[in-house]
Amino acid sequence: MKLRYTVLFMVMAVTHCANSEHFLYYIPYSFVAYALLLSINNSRVSIYIRFLTATFLLGNWTKITVHGIFGYPFVEATGKFSGTQEQWDSFYLFSLTISLALLISALASTGITPVGRKYAGRSLQKTNKRLFYYVAIFLIFSIYALNWQYGFYRVGVGRDLNLPFGLNAPASFMVYLGAPMLTAILATNSVVKRRLVTPSALTFVAAASIIAAIVTYSRATVAVLMLPIVMGMYQKSKEINGKPQPITGLLVAMVTAVVITLVSVSLIRIAIYGNSESFSVESLKIYLYESIGLFIDRWIGAEGLMVAVSSPQSIDLLLQMITEDPAAGMRGIFQSFSDSQYLNLFLDNMTFLTLPGAFAILAFSGSLLVAFFGVTAMSIVGVSLERYVGWIFRGQHSLQFLISASLAYHFSQMVFPLLFIPFIVQVVFFTTLLGLYYADSRRN
Repeated sequence: MKLRYTVLFMVMAVTHCANSEHFLYYIPYSFVAYALLLSINNSRVSIYIRFLTATFLLGNWTKITVHGIFGYPFVEATGKFSGTQEQWDSFYLFSLTISLALLISALASTGITPVGRKYAGRSLQKTNKRLFYYVAIFLIFSIYALNWQYGFYRVGVGRDLNLPFGLNAPASFMVYLGAPMLTAILATNSVVKRRLVTPSALTFVAAASIIAAIVTYSRATVAVLMLPIVMGMYQKSKEINGKPQPITGLLVAMVTAVVITLVSVSLIRIAIYGNSESFSVESLKIYLYESIGLFIDRWIGAEGLMVAVSSPQSIDLLLQMITEDPAAGMRGIFQSFSDSQYLNLFLDNMTFLTLPGAFAILAFSGSLLVAFFGVTAMSIVGVSLERYVGWIFRGQHSLQFLISASLAYHFSQMVFPLLFIPFIVQVVFFTTLLGLYYADSRRN
């Protein structure tokens, strides 16, 4: 890791300690967090573990450190957390335990799921590549057009069309991850054909990401969809050429996509969530400040853990949360403990929730061992899925990066654990379906 990042990390940690009275366990936690930061930079570590670690560090260590330095309030609800020494000690002990579990998982995954040359080329030996290209393009934008019209998957807003036989779930999945998976395959194919990441390929991925953001009202698509796909493209380019490609194009594409996404989604949210007087100077300022703060406060983690350590904790409570019916919505267990600002907000066809994330849910057990082995189980599931995708789609780096990032993001945003089951089933099913198509193409 470059020296300037190490210096920045150390300066942030020392400044936080100087501005906080509760740093007894923060110091060892920071040492482990730094080791986790090194693991993110290690290409031999599982892609999924790196993304899961990144979401944890952004939502926990980075957020706590920045808030400690500047002393401004947390955006999300923190429940009964009042900042006593006991609460902070418990918070840091759980954070340290989770960090150690992630670090051990990173070390254990080293070399298990390589993205090296042994994966090269298998998925692209097809007799009907042109047909796949046009069909994939048609499907991607058709899925987004249908979602714009019928709202199968939109942040905070219910759907406009109820399909029979429970088909809304797979329809939502196709919007959330199915279309991006097709985008990822096309992106890697482009790199293999051109032997580098071209401006046209970056533009296509950026455009698909922006459209996905607009039709889902989500500002997270750049980080969760575009970034992993492009990371896979650059990894593929490095594999083909034996050296990394300059990232100037990536930076331009990312900055452009971020600006367009934040502006367009903010305007849509003002129109959808507000009223006839929504487009005022004051509301635009609120969304501007909120957008600026996204880089720190958007990531879920610290507040959920604060709620957990300041609430009743037991294994029974953890089991209740794991098996809780998602239909509970705003009346869910965590919403009550967190004193969510949305508890008394009931709007037609809209649902707003305070998100705990899987790490905080584990902390409700009150057991450091449960938190440690829970994170270990999350790691095993993610690495297994990553390995399965790599086995079916050898050479499709963008697809591996995308699915790994999506699963890590799913854990970090988790509210109702029961929803994990249909999510993972749909990921495996659609991956297998695409894999069978590829296998048939190779035989032909």
